[in-house]
Amino acid sequence: MIDFALAADEEKLNELAGSLQSESWECRWKAVCALGKIGELGVESLNQTLQHEDELVRIATIIQLKRIANEKSYDAVLEALKDESWAVRGWAAQALGNISDKRAVVPLLTALNDGHPHVRAFVMESLGKFRDERAVFPLIDIAREKGESAYRMPAVISLGEIGDVRAIPTLINILCERGEYILHDYVIIALGKIGEPAVGPLVELLSNGDVYAQERAILALGKTGNQNTVDLLIECLNNRSLAACAASALEELIGEKAIPNIIRAVRNNKLPSGGIQVIKKTRDRRGIPILIDHVYWGHWDNIGNEALKALIEILGEEGTLDVLIDALNCKLRKNHRGIVEGLRILNTFKAVKPLREIMEQKKYLEWKNVDNKQMLLSSIISLLSNHGDKASCNAIIEILNDKDENGVARCDAAKALGKIGDPRAYKPLVKALKDNDYDLRGAAALGLAKLGDKRAVGPMIKSLHLEEPSGIVDALGEMGDERAFEPLLNLYKDSEWHVKPTIILAMAKLKAPQGYLFLVDKLRFGKGWQVKEEAAKALGDFGNPRAVDYLVESLSNGSDWLRRIAIKAIYKLGGFEAIKTAAEDSIDMVHIQKDIRDFLRFKYFTRLREGENTSEIFDDEIAFIREELNDPVRRNDFVCKLKNIKDKRVVKLSCEFFCDYSLTENDGEPLQEFNRWLSRILGEMGDIQVVPHLIRGLNDEHWGVRRGTLESLEKLAT
Repeated sequence: MIDFALAADEEKLNELAGSLQSESWECRWKAVCALGKIGELGVESLNQTLQHEDELVRIATIIQLKRIANEKSYDAVLEALKDESWAVRGWAAQALGNISDKRAVVPLLTALNDGHPHVRAFVMESLGKFRDERAVFPLIDIAREKGESAYRMPAVISLGEIGDVRAIPTLINILCERGEYILHDYVIIALGKIGEPAVGPLVELLSNGDVYAQERAILALGKTGNQNTVDLLIECLNNRSLAACAASALEELIGEKAIPNIIRAVRNNKLPSGGIQVIKKTRDRRGIPILIDHVYWGHWDNIGNEALKALIEILGEEGTLDVLIDALNCKLRKNHRGIVEGLRILNTFKAVKPLREIMEQKKYLEWKNVDNKQMLLSSIISLLSNHGDKASCNAIIEILNDKDENGVARCDAAKALGKIGDPRAYKPLVKALKDNDYDLRGAAALGLAKLGDKRAVGPMIKSLHLEEPSGIVDALGEMGDERAFEPLLNLYKDSEWHVKPTIILAMAKLKAPQGYLFLVDKLRFGKGWQVKEEAAKALGDFGNPRAVDYLVESLSNGSDWLRRIAIKAIYKLGGFEAIKTAAEDSIDMVHIQKDIRDFLRFKYFTRLREGENTSEIFDDEIAFIREELNDPVRRNDFVCKLKNIKDKRVVKLSCEFFCDYSLTENDGEPLQEFNRWLSRILGEMGDIQVVPHLIRGLNDEHWGVRRGTLESLEKLAT
């Protein structure tokens, strides 16, 4: 009976074998990748392809064989250890480690003498996988060599994998070396894998007077998993210099008898952050009272937040809510703001009812310390308004109407009422427009704007004559009612200088037809640069394309800030080409072009920051990207922003700059950092057109560039 599936596979293999003879490198590359996807059936063809004359084909082939790791490819891969390309030899060494044929140990030991450091690194990595004792002394010799840590690191890692006690003295000595901070992290892991035999030497190292060496020893003890070291590590908690490392080590061990001591140390503020992490990881309920105290007193950019997360980990959100509410109702506490802040961060609707009761029953008046009452009320009001709790409207109105209450709390109440959107808030907010506190008047106006009740326009206009009307002006702009135009125009004539910019911006939001002419007039003839600058910004927001000519005119007749604001407004109005023409005709051409470049840079980075799809690159951004890559000062910071961009023009541009040794950095040094970033980003772009350009990176003199090139080639081949 005919096996049609097998026949189809053989037909596919024959087709791919023909593609390997194509004159197109791209076609050959894709053929090898396709053979790799076939899997075991493609191994024999891949074995033969390792003899291909094209280095790119051999690279793609060895990557596939490394991934498939089939014992049938052992002989072919072993032969590839002699390839003229160091990249092929390196991947061959890795492939032998993946295939796991013990016969490979002796050839790999011989390959430790390879002339290329990357090949030797891959050989060491594979020897670690075999865990063969014959590799211990050669690896120890390499680990002992003083030099770049990148060459010693694979030896350290493999010694840890093998787990031979003969490596311990060498690894301990490395821990005492100054400056090898990254290498030390791998030594710590290696000693941890060796385990019990490493404990004694590490404890001895604690008697070393070098604090840094002691810290490394403590971290390594944590990695060993030896519970007998718990008491020693707890003792280290009393040493301020070693406490943080001791906490991290104890977190690794999570020994039962360590928990009470950790809790005691947290209570005494000796290591709050590290101790909190241990309690969180162990989920030990004995730590709950301490966590509540840290929520209660914690600084909310650090300790308090960590303690809250730990509580949630132990109790879940509902349990944490119950605990915090109980703590909130305790009259003996001297400070409740931390608890309220914790409830606000939980941001659960279940916290609304108890917080509303605190507002309605004024329980906060019973608390012993009311110095921070205003901040406390602000946090409660914020949470209630975030959930749109209309049931709390009366309690918040009461805060708004209480003239004996703190002004900040009243302002927060006004804004919250607008956010909640309950019609009952209309009259109290209108009444607040007449209050003596101008901050409260502004907050009430903004609250009314949020309510969106058009009846509020009249009372707001009547309040414009009062002191400091900026908040009301802003709110009228938000309302967008044209009835406000004339009153605002009249106010502009008589207002103080600091109110005028607010009026200009409000005019743009009103979108009244006569507002356009007002803004143009202020741009051209307004007194003071701030007025002109706000007018330029407002014209961009107004949205009338006819403003472009006036904005272009201002490029040569204003301050630096006005020029930058005008460029942004012109771009918004779709008149960017007019700027370029103006730049060519202006005596300020250099300044205008620089500001255009800075604007494009800002706009592009804003798109990146806000998560927009930057795979779609605008034409004017291509020129900008080239300029950034050409700039010796900015290129290193900029290049990482190109990650994941699929635009063919950007891919081509990036290839053009990769390993271009005619470029130098601003201090005259080679572009090591730039090429290191770019070697990885070219792989992230996912376009195989970069492959021939990446090959240049294999011959770069810097380890990081070569390593990034290897990673990208492997990514593009799989």
